[in-house]
Amino acid sequence: LFNIFDEGDWNPGKFYGSHNDWTNDARYKQVVDAKQYLNSEGTSPVDYRCEIDKYTEIKALIAGTTSFTLAPGAIELACYSSLVRTIDTSRNGLGVDKLRTSIAVPDTATAQGICNAFTAGTANAYVVHVAEGVNATARNEFATLAGRAGGCLIAPQTTIVHGTALQTPEFTQMAAAGMRLVWSPKSNLFLYNDTTRIDLAIAAGVKTIALAPDWSLGGSVNMLDELRAAQKVSSTRWPGLLSARRLFEMATIDAARALGVYAFVGSLEVGKRADLVLLSGDPSQPYDALIAATPKNLELVMVDGRALYGEPVLKAAGPATPGCEDVSMCGASKFLCIAEASTANKLNQTYGDILQALKTGLSDYDTLAATMGIGAFSPIAPLQTCK
Repeated sequence: LFNIFDEGDWNPGKFYGSHNDWTNDARYKQVVDAKQYLNSEGTSPVDYRCEIDKYTEIKALIAGTTSFTLAPGAIELACYSSLVRTIDTSRNGLGVDKLRTSIAVPDTATAQGICNAFTAGTANAYVVHVAEGVNATARNEFATLAGRAGGCLIAPQTTIVHGTALQTPEFTQMAAAGMRLVWSPKSNLFLYNDTTRIDLAIAAGVKTIALAPDWSLGGSVNMLDELRAAQKVSSTRWPGLLSARRLFEMATIDAARALGVYAFVGSLEVGKRADLVLLSGDPSQPYDALIAATPKNLELVMVDGRALYGEPVLKAAGPATPGCEDVSMCGASKFLCIAEASTANKLNQTYGDILQALKTGLSDYDTLAATMGIGAFSPIAPLQTCK
């Protein structure tokens, strides 16, 4: 839900020791206030939750992302996950939700409840933010996690997001337990001037390492940008460690494993969902072509067999009713299928409707915020950067 913002809305101009340090930054708090106002939280008189959800799903979709995760608070919105899948909700299109998520180390009671769900089979994956930062405070979060509920979360179902402060001892423990890791280099470098030691994780035997952008507020705009950030970091710090193919697998197959949904998505196989991305490039170097790609290069994106974005020549493959829109992506003509036939729950909104509503909402909020001496948030962060 923060992905309607970017570095133009908040850039502290310094680095931090852990995630505990920057949340008190004055401008960051203003971003939170703006997001909560638009998201109908507290006493807010407006409700742009559907527009925010769908705008950020479009932002992901045009870069070939067909699944999201870590989206608490919007599970019951019927408009939510109407484009790309949101795995940790009941609206993921998979018929089952066995993923549990947390942005912080859980307390003992919560940890025990998650482990009970593992045993009962009602949860098969737990994704938790741990050790985000570079100091001892961040690193000690792993020991805290390991101490919860008798250490039951040190288990193959658990996936650590970030792990920036972790070293060989923690990675060795993760590997022994079959735990997984999610790497978000651009966000790490923006906030902490360092990133997760993927070289140590691999050397310790951590097998499943996924790649994903954290958020566009100091992170990558989309998955394609994150792939390039990861390639730059890996080629500079660990030459030869991560091939273009390995990075592709980290963004697809390994990501599906990390979320416990490999039976449904993550690869093109009979019986799995038809989530598909088609792009132009040198067919003899397909993985390099992916990492070099931008939304301008994507020829088709499908979710569950539905053509939702791509080249105009393929527009007829999109839903006939209510039809698709013609849009320009950095000068390239594309089609985008956003609106649904139903008029309930704002499902009939076009991209143009969504964009105009959010522009109005941000502009109105800026007028209100200006009376309190708060700088403007308009214009809305663009769907992509054109370079």
